[in-house]
Amino acid sequence: MWTAKHSLRHRLKPRAIAIPIRVQGFTLIELLTVVTVVGALAAIAAPSWLAMLNAQRLNSAQDRVYQVMRQAQIEASNRSIDWEAGFRENNGIVEVATFSANTLPVHAAWTSLASGIQIDPAETTLAQTNGVYRIQFNSKGQSNGQIGRLTLQVENGGGMRRCVYVSTILGTLRKAANRPTPEADGKYCY
Repeated sequence: MWTAKHSLRHRLKPRAIAIPIRVQGFTLIELLTVVTVVGALAAIAAPSWLAMLNAQRLNSAQDRVYQVMRQAQIEASNRSIDWEAGFRENNGIVEVATFSANTLPVHAAWTSLASGIQIDPAETTLAQTNGVYRIQFNSKGQSNGQIGRLTLQVENGGGMRRCVYVSTILGTLRKAANRPTPEADGKYCY
């Protein structure tokens, strides 16, 4: 006779069901393969990434130098007096300032460029006095008879250079980058 009691016992009766055992995870060979591939990709990409970062820092510093020279031109025109842009290295950091031609550079408000940027003295042709590279603009915003360039490089950055030119006595400013061959004056940044 089949009763509710038997039905309940039948339902509670343990059954032998084969459950496949699954081991989740990765084998040692799979992990080593992934680590090797990631390491190889990092070794290929790291130098390019560092070069891109150095180029970005150098371009940013070049833009700042250009802005400082333009600011000196504008101040000279607006104030109708000679005004200068100055550039120096102080404890390995390049600093920039604009100031009146009658002001000593030590009294100027100097601001720093990004760390790791240096002035390249071999490529820089601006006049230098007491460790300060200077360019002076007259009351018309024109160069006071001096033309030249300030060249920047990245510390340990190979041959990567950027420069800002005062290319005419009218005070024309332009930016340039290093080239594979030198100009007539032997300089590579033109």
